[in-house]
Amino acid sequence: MNKNFEKKLQDLKKENLFRQRVLKESGSSSKIIIDGKKYLSFASNDYLGMSNNYELQEALSESCKKNGLGSGSSPLISGYSESHKELECLISEFLGTQSTIIFSSGYQTNVGVIKSISESTDHILIDKLDHASIVDGTLFSKAKFKRYSHNNISDLNEKVNESDKDIIVCVDSLFSMDGDFAKLNEIQKIKKDKDFYLLVDEAHALGVYGSGGRGLCNEMNIPMNEMVGITGTFGKSFGTFGAFFSGSQDVVNFVLQNSRSYIYSTSLPRPIIDATIKSINIVMKENWRREKLFELIEYFKKLVKQHGLNNLNSHSHVQPLVIGDERECINLSESLYNDGIFIPAIRYPTVEKGQSRLRISLSSEHEKHHIDHLFKNLKF
Repeated sequence: MNKNFEKKLQDLKKENLFRQRVLKESGSSSKIIIDGKKYLSFASNDYLGMSNNYELQEALSESCKKNGLGSGSSPLISGYSESHKELECLISEFLGTQSTIIFSSGYQTNVGVIKSISESTDHILIDKLDHASIVDGTLFSKAKFKRYSHNNISDLNEKVNESDKDIIVCVDSLFSMDGDFAKLNEIQKIKKDKDFYLLVDEAHALGVYGSGGRGLCNEMNIPMNEMVGITGTFGKSFGTFGAFFSGSQDVVNFVLQNSRSYIYSTSLPRPIIDATIKSINIVMKENWRREKLFELIEYFKKLVKQHGLNNLNSHSHVQPLVIGDERECINLSESLYNDGIFIPAIRYPTVEKGQSRLRISLSSEHEKHHIDHLFKNLKF
């Protein structure tokens, strides 16, 4: 059998779509060290600068000394500890839900939840720009599915009305590549006319939006009891690792019984869990992190307008600078790298062909002079 991997790799290189990993020595949300050189970074999703927080490091270290490093098992065998239960209760209280379970990653969460709650007779509707984990979870399910045009409420409404089956609508609250918000209030209005199950992925919004960082569903006053649930991650604003699904007691318990990505994965290590508990408590209280990030967002948007750049009218901490051509985007990324600024080029299949971009991820660790330095070195 010859699948000719060499030729396929060469084709990717010809199309400027071949991707390589960067070996970093260390780094934070605003700085990264590569080959002994320090770079200004706009490539991290550590939006509140929590990954290097001393209190989190202390919590992790103390837990590691007390409990060891690995969890030793899957959650339904012996990998479920008091710390795991404490974190689940904390998230439920934080979001105003009945129950929560913890997954090892955001990808595993969406894949596991969507596959668990759907049946072959269901129809799943997903936004065209939903994260790959939502797309894959939908593909892995036995349900029929359709993708509605990005943030197009009329198209969603039309597809909802076309179906005579149980419907599950899955949507990112904040889209990771365009930086725009889902129209959750308008989706909720459609739901009142024709009831369906709503699953919202708050991965990029938690910690930043809503009261105490409770997310966009909280900010837009979407009732928790009117959704099938929320998914979210710890590896972004909370600066640790892992993910969760939170909702009603019955739905969460059903996912626990049926999700293969939950049942057959080793539990997150207890030190990570304890550090995450510490992080959520800090993020809830320290509003200055969000306030500073919002100031940086407004400052960045002002410079985008002054320079006549295309940021897809993003109002969030995810600011895309759309270049279009793959080669031009790579060239700009390399030019910035040579000037000490690290922003990888985002290309197909992460975004559509011809929509290559630099995705600027802002963090509360950035300063205005960092943004000034970036715009000074943008050479189109």
